[in-house]
Amino acid sequence: MLNQWEDRIRPVIVVVGHCGIPTGFSRVLRQIVIALRDAGFELHHFAINLVPDSPIPDWPCPVICNPAPGDLHNAAELAAIIESLHPDVVLMMDEPWACARLMTAFTLHPEIRTVLYVAIHGRDSLPPAIATQLGAADRLVAFTPQAERLLRDALEAGGESPQFATIPHGVDTQAFYPLIRRQNGDPSPDRVRHARQLLFADRPELADGLIVLNANRNQPFKRIDLALEGFARFAQGKPPNVRMYLHLATRPALPDEVTLVDRLGLRDRILPKELPEKHPHADDRWLNLLYNACDIGMNTSQREGWGLVSFEHAATGAPQMVPNHSAGAELWPGSALMLDTEQHKSKEDPQFEGDVRIDSVSEALEMLYQNKSARYEMSLSAYRLATDERFQWKSIGETWSNLLCTLLES
Repeated sequence: MLNQWEDRIRPVIVVVGHCGIPTGFSRVLRQIVIALRDAGFELHHFAINLVPDSPIPDWPCPVICNPAPGDLHNAAELAAIIESLHPDVVLMMDEPWACARLMTAFTLHPEIRTVLYVAIHGRDSLPPAIATQLGAADRLVAFTPQAERLLRDALEAGGESPQFATIPHGVDTQAFYPLIRRQNGDPSPDRVRHARQLLFADRPELADGLIVLNANRNQPFKRIDLALEGFARFAQGKPPNVRMYLHLATRPALPDEVTLVDRLGLRDRILPKELPEKHPHADDRWLNLLYNACDIGMNTSQREGWGLVSFEHAATGAPQMVPNHSAGAELWPGSALMLDTEQHKSKEDPQFEGDVRIDSVSEALEMLYQNKSARYEMSLSAYRLATDERFQWKSIGETWSNLLCTLLES
């Protein structure tokens, strides 16, 4: 007897997760959808963040909005989608707790195969109750080998035995690349000035000098405050053309509130002059200009499941500074400046979480500022990692397609 999916012209896949917003999850899911569409699957995307009246983004498959804007992880709506589309596979990408909540949608449909692509931030993100719910999935996919080991340990401790895999995120090197290259194909330092002439055409004073980029979302665990404090310490006594670009949002200051930027004396060094209240939604062309225009990328996150911004910035030829824990410690040694961290005594899992040391930030910036030769060598190291075949969407898409085909044939 043929499997249900073999009776169809194409297997039907429902993808569940962020859609059309400037998050790493959304960017990664878009590339996965493109790869699976091109491999011959029929895709539908349940956009958990989009309400019915939202503008539908330019997306590579039909988008289904979430009718309950107050509940991003709406298991009832997912159950209704399953009833309507009868998919062969549901692929979800989110934090473990969010995927666990959505697993209740399959109570009446155990025949639907499920694949969870989960962001692991250490053992704390996999308590027994969550691990038990994740164990009902057919495949559990982690971003990195270390995260897969944590998944295995957590689920095997509870007697669960789904199949596991590791599939990394990719870098869209068609979108993010050096604007100017040397004859051998390596990024040219001239790309920085060229990008600034295009991006800051009305700001000639920005043509020279150093610009450090932090493009992470302004969430508490991203510790933007530590990035600012480390930069402030480094910038003391430096000329005015030493600046920091914050590609993020911030809330308006309260009456009589002195913001951290002002307390640190950084107001004249921060770009852009006014930060928006919502995370900037830039297209890839503009973002590639920004990446090329910034000399150094900085990530001071308290924990990191992958760190997509660092990879995208590195793909344009910029050296990176990343925390020496979690995914950063697994992916970047030898290819970035590793920032020392102070571990939390209350955490059982220090390799997965910690606060970046402010002196480590300032010292790394000082070295890259003073030593242009070392800066260029670090830029090449970062570029070679970001453009490695392992992180190209063509090969990653083939891995996803093979995983789903194997699952459907089982």
